[in-house]
Amino acid sequence: MIVARNVRMLARRDGYTDGAIGEALGHGRSWAWRRFTGELPFDLNDVERLAELFQVDPAHLLAPAHTWAPDPSRRVVS
Repeated sequence: MIVARNVRMLARRDGYTDGAIGEALGHGRSWAWRRFTGELPFDLNDVERLAELFQVDPAHLLAPAHTWAPDPSRRVVS
């Protein structure tokens, strides 16, 4: 659930919805929902694509959020 928590934090920062994240990665809202709820895990390919989407190092998505903090001044308007 660490990856899901970090992705949600970054999604809020950048203004992405679950559906928008799923679509950005070539999937739909249900794909994102199933990963955010822990029903299915994110795989390493997902982590790599999410890191590209949010412009962060993939390791940041795998680390507990208290060990890093995204730059709050970086907001993406979609």
